[in-house]
Formats: sequence, C-alpha cells, structure tokens
Amino acid sequence: MELKSISETRWACQASMLHVVCKRIKCIYTLLYKVSHSSSDSSDQIVDARGLISQFKPTFIRLIFALQAVFQLSKATSDLLQSPQLDYSEALTLLDCLKDDLMKMRKKSSLEAMWGKAASLCQEMGLEEEKKKRRKKLPLFLKNFLVESPAEKEEVDNYETYCRTIIAVIDNILSEIDRRFSNENKSIILGLRAFAPESSTFLKKEDILSFAQVYEADTDDLEIELKNMEKVMKRKENDKPSSLLGFQKYVSSIADAFFELNRLLKIACTIPVSTCTCERSFSTLRLVKNYLRNTMVEKKLKSLMVLGIHKRRSKNLDLDNIVKKFDELYPKSRIQLH
Repeated sequence: MELKSISETRWACQASMLHVVCKRIKCIYTLLYKVSHSSSDSSDQIVDARGLISQFKPTFIRLIFALQAVFQLSKATSDLLQSPQLDYSEALTLLDCLKDDLMKMRKKSSLEAMWGKAASLCQEMGLEEEKKKRRKKLPLFLKNFLVESPAEKEEVDNYETYCRTIIAVIDNILSEIDRRFSNENKSIILGLRAFAPESSTFLKKEDILSFAQVYEADTDDLEIELKNMEKVMKRKENDKPSSLLGFQKYVSSIADAFFELNRLLKIACTIPVSTCTCERSFSTLRLVKNYLRNTMVEKKLKSLMVLGIHKRRSKNLDLDNIVKKFDELYPKSRIQLH
C-alpha cells in the first residue's frame, strides 16, 4: 500500500489515499512518535513529526474514518462514469443506489456505528478525549438582552458536532448529484445512448423524443423519421454503422429525408464526454508558463500550448522539414538547428 499524491480533481486519488491512511493509521502514528523522540533524525524532521502528531486527536480520527466511508461508497460510481465502455442506463441506476446509500449513512444508527469504530481505535492508540471547556455564563444584567459575543454561544458535545459535520458533507454530495444529474441531464444521457448503434436501446423512441425536447426539435417530424430509420436499419442489418459517429455520417448523406434526426445527431457528436480537455489545458499551461518562462507573447504561448495539448500530432511532425522551413524564414538567424 502506497500513499498517493492528493489531487483536487481526481476523486479516485483521494479515495485511495484515505483508504491507505485508515488502514495504516497505527503504523503512521507509531512512526511519527519514534521520529519525534529520536535523536538521530534531523531537527526539521523532528519538528515536522511533532507538528503532525499533534493533529492526531479523536476528532481527527473520527472525521477521517467517516470521510473514508463516504469516498469509498462513491468511488465505484465515479469509476463507472469515467469508464470508456460506459453504459448510461447502468450508470443512472448506480447513481440512484448511491443516493439511497448516502441517505442511509446520514441516519443516526450509521453515524453511531462510525463513531463507535473510531472511538475503539482511539482507545487502542491511547488518544484521550479533549476536556470540555467550561461553559460561559451570561451576567445577570445581560439576561434579557441579545449579546453578539462568544458569551452567548452554547457549547455542544463532540458527538453533536461530529453528526452535523458528516451530515453537511453528505448533503453537499447529494445536492451536487441532483444538480449534475437533473432530469434534463438524464434525458440527454439516455438520448445519447439511444443514438449509439451498439447500445441495447438503439433508436428507442421515448429516449430520443426526450432528448429532442431539450433542444427544441420538431417532435412530429422526428417520430416519422424514426419510423423510417428503423426500417432502413433492418434492411442494412449486415452493413449497419457500428458507432455514433458512423451513424451520423450515414444520416448526413441522406439528410434531406432525415433533417431533424441529422440535426440531433450533430448535437450528440459535439457534446463533450468529459472535462479531460479542460484539465489537460490547465496542466499544460502550468508546464509551459513557469517561473523561468513567464514573459512571452500570446502567439508563442498559444503555439506552445497546442504542441503540449495535442501530443500525438506533435510527435508525428517531421523535424527536418521544420528546420528547413525555419532556415527559409530566418536565413540570417544565429540559431543553428542542424
């Protein structure tokens, strides 16, 4: 088991990191304790170890175990949504199951079970509970007044704080799932699946009509086109397109008879499947424009970004032709590329 580097955009990395930490937390605590009391290690290592070991409190143990349970529960759904062989209907079913599991996790019985598991581990590691602070009392002359100071804040026990924190995390995940996979987005996902010739719901009328309503297509004409296309596909059983792009190319060749279907297929082909392109652009920008190359004109930056983002095209370039073209454009240049 190895600790993976933390990535803000990679859910799988965070889930794996939390899994390893929870499995090896006793070993990590023992190692930090030995380093903090060692005389052979450097002073910087000792200071870092003491700073980390000071964070090992019952509150930290409870929260990290609760987060590990949430992340591991949602990791399977995250992996399925990123799979190249994604089955949209199965993904939506798994999302509904994930929402049900998260709703069960925020119940009192589940929270008490996670609390008890972390409490038993704290006892094994010898971590003591923090002493409760003495509750501040208001002076008698302020009893009937509204006081906007720490004196009026009511102290709560650790269990109530723990429950509020975990429930807030779970509710945030549930709200994001509802936002990202709304009824409109589900219609788009099922519509994309219905356009793929290899799917089991190919040319399913209900899914395509729901997709068409999102993009304001003429559903009356589309119904007629779907009936005709089903007949065409039955006759082309041996020569049927094998992918969404192939199906779109075939329909575009007879677009006069299938105007609405061709329009929706163009939309389906241009919908991005993920945010990988955006993430790749930001990652490349960090490599290209660093501290030593911080001042460059926009044209040069764009050119370097294109070469960095589209690496496959860059590797297929003929470097000898590039050098010859450079010599033709800049014959008096002192830069020798030969």
